[in-house]
Formats: sequence, C-alpha cells, structure tokens
Amino acid sequence: MRLCDINVGFGYDARNELRIEREEFIKFISEDVFERVAVHPIYLTNIFDANSRIAGLMRHSSKVVGIALINPLREDMAVSELDRITTFMRMSGAMLRPYIHGYSFALQIVSDIIEAIYKFDLPIIVYCEHSFSPTMVKVQALQYSMVDFIVINGVQKYGYGEVSSLMRGCDNVFISTSLLPNYRDLRKIIEEFGPERVLFGSNYPYYDFNYELSKAKSAVKEDYEEELIFRKNFIDLILE
Repeated sequence: MRLCDINVGFGYDARNELRIEREEFIKFISEDVFERVAVHPIYLTNIFDANSRIAGLMRHSSKVVGIALINPLREDMAVSELDRITTFMRMSGAMLRPYIHGYSFALQIVSDIIEAIYKFDLPIIVYCEHSFSPTMVKVQALQYSMVDFIVINGVQKYGYGEVSSLMRGCDNVFISTSLLPNYRDLRKIIEEFGPERVLFGSNYPYYDFNYELSKAKSAVKEDYEEELIFRKNFIDLILE
C-alpha cells in the first residue's frame, strides 16, 4: 500500500546543522511507497522565502502537499501570508512553532491567528520541540473545538502519558506516529483514542524513515487501522 506522510521537513536547519538539498529531497519523495507527502519548511530565517520554497516543490511533484509556516507575533504579515499561501500557492495547512518563534501558546495573539487560519479553512499543524510539549496545545484545542489540530514533533519524542493527556477530551486533536518513542506506546494511543486520531509521520530528515515506518506498522493490528493511519486520515484532514 502506498502511504501518506504528515511530517516531512525540507530546507536548512542551522540550529541542528542539518541541510536537505533539493535533489536529495526529490529523490526521497520519489520512492514508490509515497502517495502524498505533507512538507513543511525547516528553513526559518525568512518565512516568506521558506514557504515559497515549499511551493516550488509542489510545482515539481504532485506528491507534495504544502504546509506553510506562520508566525503570529507578526499578525498583519501572518494574515497576508495566509492569503498568499492559500490563494496563490494552494497550500493545505498552517504550521505554528511556538518554541522557535518565542511565544506562549496561551496568548491572545495565538487565539487571533487560530481564528484567522480557521477562516481560511486550514488545519493547524503544531510543531512540538524542546520546552514546548504536546500538553501545551490543549488550552487552545479546547477553546477552538471546531479547528483540527495535528501535533507533530522535531527532534524530541514524547511518552504515552503526555500524548494521552493532550488527546483526552480533545476530539479535534490528531497526532503523528513520530511523536511516540516506540510501537507499544503508539499501540496504547490507538487502542484508547482510535486509529482515526493518528496519522503516519516519519519526521524526515530528523528520524530514520524505515525505523518510523516499521514502528508504525508494528503498532497496527487490523487492516482498517492501517488504511486510516497510513492514508485515509491524511486525505480527510489535509486534502478534503
């Protein structure tokens, strides 16, 4: 079965000294295993340029689904960027990175940008890293129950307790398989919250794709779970 991947990064991450060249990236997504790949920028210096680079990948390959980076601290520019990435680039999601941009997820400016993203009919992808953990998403997820929040991660992984605490009581929160460190924790999440709340994510280029694929497959017990986690949830949340 060809799969969809919710957590794939592209660009240059100076903080972790990681650079993914265009040719290397195109080779990666050209593998037959992929049906669609949600790609977000890891190049953070200039958001306008970073999102434009993702749009360039979309023009190169129909497999690429663009996820734009948005900074709510610059609200006027954030709203105009939302208009640009939806009207002219046809991107399919907006990403928030509270840690890297230096804001609390409980601030009013975050509520304002969530409302703006909702008006553009986009899901919100929240990037957890360092001191910004999954449970910090919950305050806004509870307030904006009509918005879909998809939680992914950078270099860290999080245990069952933290991830389940976020998901409990928030039916509008969905997670990438890459959040969990092992298939056992991932299986517990699937059993407690259902496969409808989980999407396959490799967290390329930070994690090894084959390991993450094996982990996710080991956590799946039924054919219908596989279809939901590896394909249908992605299509329902990102493409429709």
